[in-house]
Amino acid sequence: MDEALGSDWDFNEEIYSVLANSNPGSDNYNASSAGTVQHERLQQSLEDNNQTHDTLSEMLIQTRESALYLSVMGNATTGEAPKKFVDVFFRDSNDVVISEIWAPELKEEREDKMRRRADTVAAHSTAG
Repeated sequence: MDEALGSDWDFNEEIYSVLANSNPGSDNYNASSAGTVQHERLQQSLEDNNQTHDTLSEMLIQTRESALYLSVMGNATTGEAPKKFVDVFFRDSNDVVISEIWAPELKEEREDKMRRRADTVAAHSTAG
């Protein structure tokens, strides 16, 4: 998102802590918390580096990434994912093999649900 904050390739606990601390009092992440985190991260990036660019393409990638983890690590219908699964996925991602948890026969249904989830995340990411 912002090169001044570090590598996009390596896990960054400081950046992830924004998500990890979202939705207090709940054992789940959801589209609202994911969108709020995106909004907070953008605000922080703008404060740290006023040259930050958040294009439509970048926002689309961010919302689809959020929809992906909410759908794959949780319930694709409700868009809620248990924090313990999401945390393991991001913090220990080298140990997770995506092909083992991806069901190709549900592709159309999954894509439709992910599009809807991404729309919800996007709606919350621009909320003030």
